[in-house]
Amino acid sequence: MIVSPWAKANFTSHTLYDHTSILATIQRKFNLPALTLRDANANGLDDCLVSAGPAPFLVPPALAAAPFQTEANSIACEQTGSPDPVVTPEGMPLGLAAGAAAVIAGGAAIRGRRSSRAQPTTTID
Repeated sequence: MIVSPWAKANFTSHTLYDHTSILATIQRKFNLPALTLRDANANGLDDCLVSAGPAPFLVPPALAAAPFQTEANSIACEQTGSPDPVVTPEGMPLGLAAGAAAVIAGGAAIRGRRSSRAQPTTTID
């Protein structure tokens, strides 16, 4: 996503870019040498930006207000992917309780696997 006053409105590019595309654009615009081989071969963002005329987004568009979220909503979303928290009788969000149980169970499974491996033995006569 390109955020710029000079970004083309309603434009979708089908060119492959990476983080060095920003460097490549600056280097080509100001006739600067490439810093590395990677940015020398990167595609510039020229096709996504207007080259003449006024900036299409000189005044930023209005954005819708984000819905109000609580800390419980954030924790539930991080743990379960659900925006709605489910609270256990103890008051801990269900996603957090399930995540803690998975970590504890995962640790037990790892310890169990390690102890079940055959260890090489060396005897000295």
